[in-house]
Amino acid sequence: MAFRVGGGIVASVIAGLLIWYLTEGTKDPPAGGSIESVSLSDGNPCCTYNVKASIKGYDGEDCMTRAVIIDAITNEQGTQFDVARYRPDSDDDEGAIDSYIGINTPGSYIVRFILYAPNGTELDRQDSGPVTVSDNSGSVAPGADYSP
Repeated sequence: MAFRVGGGIVASVIAGLLIWYLTEGTKDPPAGGSIESVSLSDGNPCCTYNVKASIKGYDGEDCMTRAVIIDAITNEQGTQFDVARYRPDSDDDEGAIDSYIGINTPGSYIVRFILYAPNGTELDRQDSGPVTVSDNSGSVAPGADYSP
């Protein structure tokens, strides 16, 4: 009697690996993104922020960043507006933008930055530190939370 060593087992393993590769192995990496940091880079006139983001899975697609100005005392929010578009050069990319957010009414404010996927799904949000605008010129008040 001839003894066949694992012929059926090897064929089953190869078939299983082929099925896995066709269903799982060719999938795109998980897509996502996050805002890594928000920092005030210039406060006169108020305010220019540096926003760093990390984006995965959207190679060559536009990921919109929007912002909203929030009154730090009353928590009243303005309307969201477009700030910038990140367009990753690979499936795992990082980038930074400097964005001028004009605030010229005296008061204390926080700016919320929101990162969106190309399909409009929110990926992440991050608030700036509070800033105090001292006059109508948009100058950050002395002693405000600002360090270049």
